[in-house]
Amino acid sequence: MWMIHKQRIRQQAMPNNSSYMSKLVFAVPITYLILLTSCATRHPDETAATPNISRDLHFLTQRSEDLRFYLFAEQEVKDLIKQQMCLVVVAGKYNRSSVRIPIGTGLSLDKVMVQRFGHEYDGQVKVVSQNTIIQTSIIKYNPSDQLNIQVHPGDLVFINGRD
Repeated sequence: MWMIHKQRIRQQAMPNNSSYMSKLVFAVPITYLILLTSCATRHPDETAATPNISRDLHFLTQRSEDLRFYLFAEQEVKDLIKQQMCLVVVAGKYNRSSVRIPIGTGLSLDKVMVQRFGHEYDGQVKVVSQNTIIQTSIIKYNPSDQLNIQVHPGDLVFINGRD
């Protein structure tokens, strides 16, 4: 196929312009090679870099029944569910504490914050549920974010203290 193309180039080339002709002759097979290699089937996961996951984060690569069991004892999570409570952990730089808060069948995060602090909390909050981890923005406080996050019995709520 490329031999026919080479002959056409020779017929169309000017006699004194041999360097132009040789560039075209060699460009054809290189272009063909590039097209062939770009058409090869590749799966995204085969070419992507594999992240270096520490042993502490191995739960990210394993199937799990409940994310909360990686952070808190399974029986204690089950007790929280049975008692219709969530656990609120304040993880400040100088002060760490945890409090069990009754929430019935579930409450919005803003109501949990009012139960814990007596007022709204404008810092970052993470909620670990059975199948999800949700966090509020660290950049800007938006009260509707907490209003839209539902806390269920057994959930772990982490209050990230300010620096």
